Amino acid sequence: MSHNSSSLLIYLNEESESILFESNPAEGSLLIDSENAIYDITVINNITYHILHSSAGRENSIIWDSTGWRYFLRSDIDVETLLEMALSLEKN
Repeated sequence: MSHNSSSLLIYLNEESESILFESNPAEGSLLIDSENAIYDITVINNITYHILHSSAGRENSIIWDSTGWRYFLRSDIDVETLLEMALSLEKN
């Protein structure tokens, strides 16, 4: 994949929950709309994960930068599971 491309995948799990995964070149500042969400930051293995816990019926999100890319995971599933998925993606 070249650094000029982006990817968007939508996965439907066995419980019919959709999981959106997006990757883009990590350019510029990261702007996060945390309205109606609880915003947390966690650092694991020198990678900063921006975590948005949903409120008011919104999806949970995790955003992080790694190796020149910015990654997004969004879903109605719980934040802990999304973080496990993000960590798994970083191992590969």
